[in-house]
Amino acid sequence: MNKVFNLALVGAALVSSYAGAYEWGDKFQALPEAPDGFKWVLNPQFTDEFDTWDSNKWQAKHDWWDGSGKGRPGAYVEGDTAEDTPNVEIKNSKLFLYAKANGPSEKKWVGTSVVASKERLSYGYYEVKMRASQLATTSSFWMQGKYSEIDVIEAIGRPQGGHADSFSTKLHSNYHYFPNGFGKPGYAQGPSANKSGIPGGVADSWHTYGIWWKNNKEAYIYLDGKRVTDFSYWNADGKTWDKLSFPAEFNEPMVMFFDTEIWNWGNGSPGTPSKAELETTDGSNAMQVEWVRAYQLVPVE
Repeated sequence: MNKVFNLALVGAALVSSYAGAYEWGDKFQALPEAPDGFKWVLNPQFTDEFDTWDSNKWQAKHDWWDGSGKGRPGAYVEGDTAEDTPNVEIKNSKLFLYAKANGPSEKKWVGTSVVASKERLSYGYYEVKMRASQLATTSSFWMQGKYSEIDVIEAIGRPQGGHADSFSTKLHSNYHYFPNGFGKPGYAQGPSANKSGIPGGVADSWHTYGIWWKNNKEAYIYLDGKRVTDFSYWNADGKTWDKLSFPAEFNEPMVMFFDTEIWNWGNGSPGTPSKAELETTDGSNAMQVEWVRAYQLVPVE
């Protein structure tokens, strides 16, 4: 048992006494079957029903990235809390992450949004109930450390053509390993696991997206409570999918993120929302999160 997993178990034992703050009921999804000798306990540090903003858990900023990139006409509009940025809001017991026409500069005129956990997570089960925005921006649930990243769901509610179309109807999960930075020597990634269709699409219906980050070499992805894929990589022959094969051990604690971004693949995909779409007041320009829940394994006494 490696050091990180030991830390995860210690953390789970420390938080298990607080699990009583949440009650089991119909609104809780069934959990994956725990391994022999272990049980799931709620981890309240990464669990939230979003009735109010909890500054002990979240911040409305990314500590080491601005949500932009070369050629992207957008960037995060950030703050310490939801009250410090117009692009993040708690309303009707939901977390709203907006894209608006209020970017930080003339070139980055689309203002996007991010909410990050204040603590770092490790192995466990993490699940979110969310609906993507009805824009050509991303709506994502992911986690990242110093040299690795796991994307549970990267969705685009209304892509404007091209390869991005499947991001509105299929599950896209991914992982990255970047010991020297993105795109630099040693960088590796897995392709999106996009075989699982999402009934009703990502923007017109609510869905749950989960990950059981089981250990340093295994992670399972769940859609609406069902395990639908394991992380995969594309073989050198370019034709076959293989079961999970991380390019390195995924064993570092990571920050949890919810965010919206503008992507640009160099061919105009997935597109840029219009100013009118960004200035709407009906909520369609927001990624909406109803809840996030986290569980860790502890030994059965």
